[in-house]
Amino acid sequence: MRSTVTVLLALTMITAVWMRGWINSQVPLTPRQENISQLSDLWSLTKAAKLGYLWTAWNPLENTGAPNLIRRSYIIFAPLAQIASTTQVSPDTIYKLAAAAGFVLSGIGMYLLLRMVNLTLWP
Repeated sequence: MRSTVTVLLALTMITAVWMRGWINSQVPLTPRQENISQLSDLWSLTKAAKLGYLWTAWNPLENTGAPNLIRRSYIIFAPLAQIASTTQVSPDTIYKLAAAAGFVLSGIGMYLLLRMVNLTLWP
């Protein structure tokens, strides 16, 4: 059990080292800037949450109005937008924390998978 905790802490530290320049920057963009659309979705959903339209069926802020569930990113970014709106934290910071948590959880999941298949090189 102790070696498992040590490995999980090491994975978390490795994550922090790899993401140190990305987390501290002003805009959380990837090097190829493919997540600009994700950030714009998160910002628009945060505005909808502040105005009370986030959990309704119809969002009047999208063009001349559009159903909320038609957007594929709605299921992922609506809870993040609600957290950003409720806690008054910037959506950029919420996005960064969600990305870091996903990175850590994927590392933990891979470690547990390797333990389940009895890889002998790991403790």
